[in-house]
Amino acid sequence: MIKKLEEKAALSESTSSQLKRELSIVRSQLINSKKDLDTQRFAFELQLEVEAHRLLSRIDSLEEWGVAEYNSGLSFYYDCIMFVLKKEYPELNMSKLEARVNAQMDKQNKEEVAAPTAQKSSGPDAGPSAVAS
Repeated sequence: MIKKLEEKAALSESTSSQLKRELSIVRSQLINSKKDLDTQRFAFELQLEVEAHRLLSRIDSLEEWGVAEYNSGLSFYYDCIMFVLKKEYPELNMSKLEARVNAQMDKQNKEEVAAPTAQKSSGPDAGPSAVAS
């Protein structure tokens, strides 16, 4: 009977040692998996940040393009209106009107150029409100 208990104790110790080794292996795999996941998360966060900056830059470019297109169209319509006025009413002196309209357009262009500069000074990390303005 003592011999059977000794055999069972030896078997239990052997099983316990084997389970401890397996537990150690599983812990090591878990630590390695966590490290891999942290590395992947860092890489994805970095990629996300790069893409966010690229998109913000693209938004700025599109805004600038839109302003340029608007100004171009406005200038074209102004030229058309002035052409028609000069053609239909040659007796009128259009120089004062032209000067005032040109001055107003120059003023508007300067304001539009100053507005994006002020917006960019808040930086790309200023949040959604800076982009929505």
